[in-house]
Amino acid sequence: AARPAKSPLPVRGTSGTPVPPRAARCPRFCALRGGFASPTTHDSDMWPRAALLVALLAGQCARGFVAPHVRPTMARLAIRSPPRRMSSAPPAAPGVDVLRAQLLETEKQVENLSRSLEDAQTARKSLRRQLEKAERELKAETGEEVEPTGIPMETPVRSVAKAASWRFIAAIITLSTSLFFSKNTSVALAIVASDFFSKAGFMLLGERVWNRVNWGRGKSGSDTAKRSLVKALVWRLIALVQTGVIGSLITGNLAVGSSIAVADSIFKTALYYVHERAWSYVRWGIVFEPEYTI
Repeated sequence: AARPAKSPLPVRGTSGTPVPPRAARCPRFCALRGGFASPTTHDSDMWPRAALLVALLAGQCARGFVAPHVRPTMARLAIRSPPRRMSSAPPAAPGVDVLRAQLLETEKQVENLSRSLEDAQTARKSLRRQLEKAERELKAETGEEVEPTGIPMETPVRSVAKAASWRFIAAIITLSTSLFFSKNTSVALAIVASDFFSKAGFMLLGERVWNRVNWGRGKSGSDTAKRSLVKALVWRLIALVQTGVIGSLITGNLAVGSSIAVADSIFKTALYYVHERAWSYVRWGIVFEPEYTI
């Protein structure tokens, strides 16, 4: 037989009095339950909903506690993670205008550096000269011997004086040899005049060239005996050819011109050596240029 349905009516107690519903017995409890329970709601429907509420509250608490600790860890992991690979395509080359502007800027910088270097070298040279001058003056006051420093150089005025003094001596010798071989005064004077003016420029040029050669110079800047001998031989070789050509052209005779040139070389070689040795004892016109190492 079918089981009869439960009666919604209140159950009676042992004393026979009817039992009121739970809502009536505990109105505050029902008010706290809110929508989860009603006067007609059974207990089996209330507990699943209460479990769901507890789970939600636990999730919120766990989120508030774990998030402050998890976020820094994730940030550190993001920093330590390897960077993403960039594209392997090469960067675009700069344009022609950009390269031209960079080149012009570099050239300007090089020009400015060159000017600064020249100014620094000039200032260094001036300071060295001032220092050497002050040292000489100090040694002169104390009575000490002043030793020159630097590279000895002859001034142009000294070179002109040396060339002129030798040309007067050489003219006398050339006049004598020309008169002896040509037997004609006008021819001899013509040879002397041509020889004097042509060789004066060559000799001055030779003195300025030898001035750039430091070989064979003493501490005082004067020429040593070896230097004077080499200068005499080199100059005589040049003068031999020049005198022979001039003498042959003026006299019209190659033999006479050659004789004059050979005789000049015999006498003038020794005299030129003596002339150079005499000038080596003259300190006038010798200056000392400072040495530079950059």
